[in-house]
Amino acid sequence: MSDLAARREESQAVFDGASPAARAYVAAALALEEGEDDIFDPADIHPDSLRRMVDDADGFVSMFRADIEASEGHALSRAAGTGSSVEELAGNDLFLTSNGHGAGFWDGGWPEPHASRLDEGAKAVGACELYRGDDGLVYRSGSEPPALRP
Repeated sequence: MSDLAARREESQAVFDGASPAARAYVAAALALEEGEDDIFDPADIHPDSLRRMVDDADGFVSMFRADIEASEGHALSRAAGTGSSVEELAGNDLFLTSNGHGAGFWDGGWPEPHASRLDEGAKAVGACELYRGDDGLVYRSGSEPPALRP
């Protein structure tokens, strides 16, 4: 098995084992950060970058679990018919808010005062920018192996 194939397999295992919030965060990143000619898949993300994304989402949910759970009924009514859990909505909105996509926790889907706390927390997580490296894998800016850092 090639190194690229091994890393893709490792990344898929990381994604498959991730929490619903982390999978939604990664899915939002993939959907919104892909280039015109790139179609990203979770297995395309370098395992170290993917682990950092999962850690960011899981850390956020852990820190703001009370706000997320207190918002469950309100947030889920916004997603009626999508089948999304409140944790998945939190992961999606974490990406949208932390990357300044003009939607997220503050846009009316989450009740106050929880929306403001979630919004501030997401901004503290910081942006997650993806790009395809020369090796064919996708990296989260700042998560590259030391040899690939600019």
